[in-house]
Amino acid sequence: MKKLLILLLTVLLGACSSNTVDEKKETYIKPYKEEEVFKYLNDDIYSILYSANNENEIETYALDKLGLDLPSYVLTDVYGNRVDLSEYKDKKLVIELSAYWCSHCKDQALLHTDKILEKYEDLIFINYFNEGDIEGIKAFYKDIGMDVPDNVICIPYDEGFSNLILNEINPKYYPSFLSFNNGVLTYVKGASFTTTEFDKAYDVMFNNPYTREDLVDYEGNSIFEHTRTKEDVKKDLGDKYLLLEEIDNDEYSINLSLTIMGKDIGYLDQLSDESNFKSEVDFTDYENKDLAIISLYKPDDKSVELINQLYRENEDIEIIVLDVADDYTKEMADKLDCKVVSIMNQVPKTLNDISFLVYPSAIFVRKGIITGAYSNILNKEMFKRAKEIFLGENSIAIIK
Repeated sequence: MKKLLILLLTVLLGACSSNTVDEKKETYIKPYKEEEVFKYLNDDIYSILYSANNENEIETYALDKLGLDLPSYVLTDVYGNRVDLSEYKDKKLVIELSAYWCSHCKDQALLHTDKILEKYEDLIFINYFNEGDIEGIKAFYKDIGMDVPDNVICIPYDEGFSNLILNEINPKYYPSFLSFNNGVLTYVKGASFTTTEFDKAYDVMFNNPYTREDLVDYEGNSIFEHTRTKEDVKKDLGDKYLLLEEIDNDEYSINLSLTIMGKDIGYLDQLSDESNFKSEVDFTDYENKDLAIISLYKPDDKSVELINQLYRENEDIEIIVLDVADDYTKEMADKLDCKVVSIMNQVPKTLNDISFLVYPSAIFVRKGIITGAYSNILNKEMFKRAKEIFLGENSIAIIK
């Protein structure tokens, strides 16, 4: 039934998108479709993976890399010990990707990880802080009243390893989990892992894992034949792809833009109000306007100063700041000149599906259609160039 509903929704959404395109007399490319893969899966495989992911869809980025070899890489843990990943190629290994500031990562460490390791004593568990040095890791655990755990290998940021993980697997969330069985990637989860959820996923992670080749449709063909890849989109864009490269600061902006550009932000599809912060923003007021939604985690002085500059110097567009943590919204509203909303406060659900790894970052919207994203706003000059590309006269041409 769940799968049937997904299929029906996909058809209906496709029909709505087609009407919009016809009215504008524009032909939009299909983006790098990550969310639609499951509808092609053989029912038996679908049911197992759907259950393993706690009855949630697994996006293509998580499926596409199944079977990838564990890299041979030497890291250094928080105590200075050498950690050679090649020594774990015959083990059951889980790598968690964390950030020192991530509240969900703290909940994971405080409530779930030790319980998981108590039950599954054969696991090797690495908590890799993609954002966090040694002092940051110690402060992370001190903040939740814990010592750095003995049963978890805690590793501070390593530029080479981060580049390797982001380029090869590119998980979207903190925390994210990568499971390797006998040196092969068997499962990717973006979001926290409770003990119950881990129990559901364990079989697929370690006992009966799937490889990319196992993911087939009803006729036995690879499900990936049904989707457009980044290379397909890049070929269609031709020289216009060079515009995306102009604003790329970590490769993430390009991949994210190709994934979301051309999507309807869905102003009417809003979350219920679960935040203590009461915003006066009504997103339907922006249906016919050019909009930059700047995602921010914490109102540090540097980010506040930059965003206020952007607000003052870009009067031709609307700028709204989105507190992705729902922890600092009142403080942001006090410090920022532009309007501020909480991720839990009446925002379109689409915004919850767009995740950045670095903040502040921006989502650009023209008349309700997402035209691109800029990950990690470094300065006002680069923001201006991103605005020209995504909200300028040729913005629609980029997503043809």
